[in-house]
Amino acid sequence: MKELAIVLPIYNQESHIEIIINNFTPELEKENIDYEIIFVVNGSKDRSFEKCLDIASTNPKIKAYELKESGWGRAVKHGIQQANARWIAYTNSARTHIDDLKTCIRYAQVDDSTVVKANRIIRESFMRRLGSVIYNFENRYFFKTAIWDVNGTPKIFPGEFLQNQQIISNGDLIDAELMALCNQKRMTVIEIPIYATDRISGKSTTKLRSAIKMYFGLFKLKKHLKNG
Repeated sequence: MKELAIVLPIYNQESHIEIIINNFTPELEKENIDYEIIFVVNGSKDRSFEKCLDIASTNPKIKAYELKESGWGRAVKHGIQQANARWIAYTNSARTHIDDLKTCIRYAQVDDSTVVKANRIIRESFMRRLGSVIYNFENRYFFKTAIWDVNGTPKIFPGEFLQNQQIISNGDLIDAELMALCNQKRMTVIEIPIYATDRISGKSTTKLRSAIKMYFGLFKLKKHLKNG
């Protein structure tokens, strides 16, 4: 069993996968932690999976998997299933800075029963900030999650906790579902403020249509969790 598994969903990111690894691996080595990186390429139409395979072939700490269907939640779930670690992390590979990930790792190491996650302080525009506030208050109303940034990553969970959950979300609602499950199970969640939100490359896939889908999707998620 590894100490830490880091799940990195990949979607059409062939241009900067090597940048991610070149940023991550040297710094993780300095942390003196037994880790693995799990690439999950989901629904990509470029050569992302080939790039991940090439990198994995040169480093035994890196694994690569491909899913034909897209979906943030689908990729995260698959990565969790493949992980065998004391802690399991997942994060937005196009936006996460290694210093922020390292900070979250250090907090997680203090207590095996604690969930550690990022709270993004700076956003790209007023409309995105407003949308985030509405979504987070909706989560608080439905699930009593005392969290300021439900979707913020990195997130680091006790591995045993994650792998014992029956997660249903295949899309963007997986963060809301996991935070609601933490509240149900009385898990302590610590939010770490992070200030750098610029992307390594590419553009955000969260558009107005997907945001509205998330807002209304919480109604279905609430019903599922209540019945389950």
